[in-house]
Amino acid sequence: MNFKKHATALMLTLTVANSAFGVNANQLEVEMRTEPVVTTTINEEGETVYRQTSEFVVEPIWSIGEKSAYGDSSLGLYLTAGQTATSSPVNFNFSLPSNATVRSVEINPGTGVMNGGSSSSMIGAILITEVNITSPDNKVVTVPWKANGTTDNSGFKGDTANGKWSITVKGTNIASNSYGIEEEQEQEDVTVDPRFFPFPSTDSSLIYSRVQMVIEYTLD
Repeated sequence: MNFKKHATALMLTLTVANSAFGVNANQLEVEMRTEPVVTTTINEEGETVYRQTSEFVVEPIWSIGEKSAYGDSSLGLYLTAGQTATSSPVNFNFSLPSNATVRSVEINPGTGVMNGGSSSSMIGAILITEVNITSPDNKVVTVPWKANGTTDNSGFKGDTANGKWSITVKGTNIASNSYGIEEEQEQEDVTVDPRFFPFPSTDSSLIYSRVQMVIEYTLD
């Protein structure tokens, strides 16, 4: 009986919230702010009454938007064997209402091309480890790189969404500095003239030509 009463009270509370917004339950997004706290009391009939309280944020779904933009240049690195470096920045311009604040930022790099394609003589391999995202307010958040898409849900939450964003990536060419020629020379005791011994370069490049940024935002 008590649980039924509490369930009815919860439904009534949500109904009041809906009326305040002037929308129905399907148009609301409810986010729990705090973990539930359960307290117990004894009523006049001697029954144990359980009360659970939590803090929620209720937002109309129509106040949540999403917009995407493509970078103004390719994102990439060209590194010699063993070299670690940060790429040049790629910029994204967003034209959003001045009261738009960030919920999340997503980076979709698309398909990368390693070493210029299959006809290249480069055999190095670049491993990207992180992406640095800079907001219009010059706030920088560094998150782990994922080739299939990187999302940050907390670093910019509540910050201004409108304006110019930019990203850079940090990576390392994990190829060895040598191609094994010195070891072969020692074993065979011969001198190799590199002019007459063509072998692939351990340099490497990795280029993403169409990088997309997606911003999910709310209107405050």
